[in-house]
Amino acid sequence: MQGEKWGVHDQYTFERFKNELINEPNKPFLKFIFSLSSHEPFDVPMEKVYKDPYVNSIHYTDRCLGKLFKDIKQTEIWNNTLFILIADHGTTGPQNATALNKERYHIPMLWVGGALAVKDTVISNTGSQTDMAATLLNQLKISSSGFPFSKNLLAKKVNEFAFFVYPNAFGLITPKGYFVYDNTSKKIAYTQGTVSETDIENGKAYLQVISADHLKR
Repeated sequence: MQGEKWGVHDQYTFERFKNELINEPNKPFLKFIFSLSSHEPFDVPMEKVYKDPYVNSIHYTDRCLGKLFKDIKQTEIWNNTLFILIADHGTTGPQNATALNKERYHIPMLWVGGALAVKDTVISNTGSQTDMAATLLNQLKISSSGFPFSKNLLAKKVNEFAFFVYPNAFGLITPKGYFVYDNTSKKIAYTQGTVSETDIENGKAYLQVISADHLKR
């Protein structure tokens, strides 16, 4: 099976995933796959369509996803399954976003599949990957108490924020504003929009809590 630096190319991974779904027993299931082709060094097994390597790799992955869903739609699996697509992190992208640019951390979360009760809807609430657990479990009417750092993004009232870290710094994004705090200089490195002292203290406290939780595990 052909691969690249990080692992197997998407077309082969998705084909394996499709075959596993088709052969899945007729009962509820949960499966997870990790796509790698759109990760640097953006080495994809196709003729170059776009000059930018990153954009070209996204085109390749999108094409592979399109084929996967086209094939699955020919089966009964599509009608009874929810597929969630989410990125593990962002990228500098063609604009070469720096660590201070919130665009670098803006990632998609797509819910598709025949099991969706509501379709063609855009939810603009601000959140993180950690929120996927509570959001999904609440739709299934299952308790999400085991995920204290996760929130239901589809709730009528939700505390909207996204938190991220990179070496010696952290950032907090809310609907009103955004800031990056440098832990080395103990100063705000960047702000955008409206940022209050409470936002900054909340960011520091959140970092302490999740760090303490991590060290206990």
